[in-house]
Amino acid sequence: MWVLRFQVATAHAVTLDEAFRAAETAPELRAIVAQETRAQASTGAARAAVIPKLATSAKATWTDEEVLFDLGGILPPEVLTLIGGAPDPITVQQQTWLEAQATLVVPLVDLDAWWTLRAAHQASDAASADVDAVRRQLRLGVARVFYGVRAAREGVVLAEDAVRVARTQEEVAGRRVTSGDAPGRVLLEAEQARLAAERDLAGAREQRVRAESALHRVTGLPTTTPLDDAAPPAPGTAPDPAVRAADLRAEAANAAATAARLGWAPDLTGRVTGAWTQNEGFAPNGTFVFAGVEASWTFDGGYRASRVRDAGASAVAAGALAEAAGRVVEEERANAAAAVTRARASAVAAARELEVARLRHTEAQDAFAQGLIPFYELERAALALGAAGVTESRERSGAALAEVELGLIGG
Repeated sequence: MWVLRFQVATAHAVTLDEAFRAAETAPELRAIVAQETRAQASTGAARAAVIPKLATSAKATWTDEEVLFDLGGILPPEVLTLIGGAPDPITVQQQTWLEAQATLVVPLVDLDAWWTLRAAHQASDAASADVDAVRRQLRLGVARVFYGVRAAREGVVLAEDAVRVARTQEEVAGRRVTSGDAPGRVLLEAEQARLAAERDLAGAREQRVRAESALHRVTGLPTTTPLDDAAPPAPGTAPDPAVRAADLRAEAANAAATAARLGWAPDLTGRVTGAWTQNEGFAPNGTFVFAGVEASWTFDGGYRASRVRDAGASAVAAGALAEAAGRVVEEERANAAAAVTRARASAVAAARELEVARLRHTEAQDAFAQGLIPFYELERAALALGAAGVTESRERSGAALAEVELGLIGG
């Protein structure tokens, strides 16, 4: 099966909105769209029960010879006695004729069918809301991967800076040991710090590969796609689609329960038939019309009563699920709003911590070069700088992601 994927030109940095559009061809979204189509088709099937129907037929009859049907010679005498003697023979003439007819059936009163149609419409709307809900969940996943890739790439940059710093410190330590200004242990400690930084760099690169592979999986974008560091989309105010879908399913269940109860009412149908024939022996005038109205009611031995109980229980369950969905969304919005507040404060604090760590590391480098502090003090300052950089990057990305999640939830 061929699948067309939305590809964003990678000559420029891809924004989060472009990543959202790239994920529109995700298999889970295409699957739920197909279910929406099925729900719309069921609406058409329910509508067929309440709209007029027209049935037409045409026939050509040809007899190659005249045929005589004499029931007196066919039926036994006992039967002929019961019917009052032999009837006159019937002659089928040798002729060819055409005939056609059309019947219009109009449902006049069919209460359960109308409520069934209403339930089908609401179920179709719920399926559309399901599409929006899956799209929202998909976009939440895309946003998390998007900012995860940005954080992983920044982590690699920070780890590369840490390796460069460690190599510089190793060179300084080597010069001090060579000049006799420091014991040989200092050079070993510097080498150990450089190897640890290179190990952390390998781990950061592995994390970047994992994050970029996840980005490709959910959006189809190349793993090397540059990402735009623009501000996240503004928070939205649209109602949660999952809650809307649950509410619509509750309404559909209530309509289905009403339809089941109205199934006890009789149905009233009008019927009009027009016919035309060339066989004058059957109808001398060749054209005739007849109409009628019929009422129908069926006793089903308790099956309808069982359906009423089942539909009522389904309506109660759907209402409870809708209430539960509303509570879950309220909780999600409250948590998302609290997460935004925390993430903003954490990002500001992490930025200040990084600024202080940079100043301390610069001071430690100068002090170590002058022989005022041992190497482990310089290493401690370098590790603090690296940790502060990773924390700042994580908190900054976390704040942006929290804003996006709040917007997608509709807070």
